[in-house]
Amino acid sequence: MNLSGNKPLPVTPAKSADSVPPPALLAADGVSKQFMGENGELSVLQPLSFQIARGEFVCLLGPSGSGKSTLLRILGGLLAPDAGEVRFANRRLEGPRDEIGFVFQAHNLMPWRTALQNALLPVEVQRRRIRPEDEERARALLALVGLEGFEDAYPRHLSGGMQQRVVLARTLIQDPRLLLLDEPFGALDALTRERLNLELLHIHGLRGKTIFMVTHDIPEAVFLSDRVLVLSERPGRLVADISIDLPRPRRLEMTGSEHFARLTLEVRRHIGYLRGDERGEA
Repeated sequence: MNLSGNKPLPVTPAKSADSVPPPALLAADGVSKQFMGENGELSVLQPLSFQIARGEFVCLLGPSGSGKSTLLRILGGLLAPDAGEVRFANRRLEGPRDEIGFVFQAHNLMPWRTALQNALLPVEVQRRRIRPEDEERARALLALVGLEGFEDAYPRHLSGGMQQRVVLARTLIQDPRLLLLDEPFGALDALTRERLNLELLHIHGLRGKTIFMVTHDIPEAVFLSDRVLVLSERPGRLVADISIDLPRPRRLEMTGSEHFARLTLEVRRHIGYLRGDERGEA
């Protein structure tokens, strides 16, 4: 059953442990971060190193305050690390790039602009004018995220899920190679969140985008991703890098399988251990 309303994608077998990964698009090498607090320096991230391959979908989990959003901003060039470096497409990342798109939990849509006008905003800022082909592309992207017929609607007339669809279309308008998502659906109800996850998976399969997503939801992370990274409590350090060997396209019925349950338990074991669950604590 195709709940996303999109055409089905061809089935991709689960990746084997022996398969050769594609080249890395993004690499963090010894990245760490500290901030100044009232009592001096506050260590947020211990040195972290990992890579994200082209076309890979990776989710990041960890306790609140573990530095997940800080790491996301470092990976996007919005924040400089105190040590180490980030490399994007084999070049040191020293600031924001048009090839890296962000989607945050807050939609930040301009209330006086329609859905179409909001989607076109990055093009307007960059070029100072909108060409007919830009508008055509924006309409196609709104249709891709399920908003055909809502191009002239203002944000106040759209539900929370629809507003996030506009944000996704606005992010895709510049065709970024990497999408960084900071709990983009965290404020939505469970049914809307589930549907948007299916839309995101469709875009990932159709466009081959590389996606790095922060979430607090363990089943969501397992359902969406090729790998799940787990951070410890602050200062955040990488305690697990778990391969998710489910075939694509992902289907909701997979979440009821024994294998899915085993994968979620494996992820939960790493996070639960950090809270002391494996020591018998409440």
